[in-house]
Amino acid sequence: AYIHVPHSSTGVSPFEAIHSYQPRTLMDLNFPAIAQDIPRDARDNASHIKQILEETKKDILQRISIAQQRQSEYYNRN
Repeated sequence: AYIHVPHSSTGVSPFEAIHSYQPRTLMDLNFPAIAQDIPRDARDNASHIKQILEETKKDILQRISIAQQRQSEYYNRN
């Protein structure tokens, strides 16, 4: 269960931070997501995945920075 829950610092689950997508659950079998427009060419697909990973990393680093600032303000208030 922990691997599916978004972390307060990153805003995403540990699984999503590593793989850039949420893992499938039993609910996905009952309510499948609408298929995304994924490039069919291997190079386009690799480029698409690389772009998603880079955007995820940038977002997570920004969220960690905000969390660190918040934690620093909390601990340094005295």
